[in-house]
Amino acid sequence: MDLTDAVYFESKLLKSDEISEIFVPIKTASGVDSLVHTTLLSIKDKETLSVFNELNNIQDDSKILSFMVENRSQIIRENIEIKGLTRNFMDRDDKDNEKLRQAYPTLKRGFVIVDEGEEPSKAQILCIPAAFVLLYFLLRKKKPIQV
Repeated sequence: MDLTDAVYFESKLLKSDEISEIFVPIKTASGVDSLVHTTLLSIKDKETLSVFNELNNIQDDSKILSFMVENRSQIIRENIEIKGLTRNFMDRDDKDNEKLRQAYPTLKRGFVIVDEGEEPSKAQILCIPAAFVLLYFLLRKKKPIQV
C-alpha cells in the first residue's frame, strides 16, 4: 500500500482542510504493478489520515522527500494483512465511483472497495440467515392436499 497513490474527496460538511477518508489501490506483493486496478482500500484510520494530511500539505519538494524518508513505514506499507468489509453496490454513490474512475483511469469496471478495519454489525450477522429462511418459505412449492 502506497499513500502517495491515495486520493480523497473534499466534503462540504467538513472543514476544507480535514480529510475523513482516503482511497488507495491495492497492489500485488509480486513487485509487478498490475495494469488494471481491481481493488481500492478505504482508510479512515486517524493516524494514517494524519500522515496523509501532513504529506498533502507540504509545498516544498525537499521537505516532501525528507518527510517521506522519516515516515516511510507509514507511507509505504509492504506485505500487510488487510481486514475489512467490502462495500456493496447499495453503499456506493455513482458520482463517487465516477470520480474514482477519473483518478484511476485503469480501474476495472467492477472494482471493489474494502473498508479497512470494518466488521459486520450484529444485525447484519442475524439478517443473512433470516433472509435465507424467509426465501426458503417463499419459494418452496406447496404440496396439493389430497383427499
